[in-house]
Amino acid sequence: MPKKLAPAGGGGGITHRQARLVKILADPIQADMPTAEIADAIGVSTRTVNRWRNLPQVQEAVRKGLEKYMQALRPYALACLKERMPKDTQALKLFFELDRQVVQRYEVAGPDGGPIRLAALAAYSEADLARLRDELKEG
Repeated sequence: MPKKLAPAGGGGGITHRQARLVKILADPIQADMPTAEIADAIGVSTRTVNRWRNLPQVQEAVRKGLEKYMQALRPYALACLKERMPKDTQALKLFFELDRQVVQRYEVAGPDGGPIRLAALAAYSEADLARLRDELKEG
């Protein structure tokens, strides 16, 4: 009987081989591997890989792995955008879009249990973003 790992949040579990599949699928560089290569890498058939991909606990583990991967890249991405913002209005807009994603998560989990209302950054026009870019240059 394969060993089971308790997933975060409980409910079900995944085997060690399924965990190896999750590690591959949660890595954007490896995720494009053909199914046959993935199957060889973890020692199962392609049919098994395809079946496991549809398991809710595997899908959840992959989602969490991708989220962790993207969170690790976020400081670097924001630093790159910050460097570009004084020269590039689109970079400034992207920065606010990324920042708003964090705000949305925070709104859902407000400190007092209720939602937190913040200004809608998506409402900024190109002219507003150009003005902000100019302010960044001056400051």
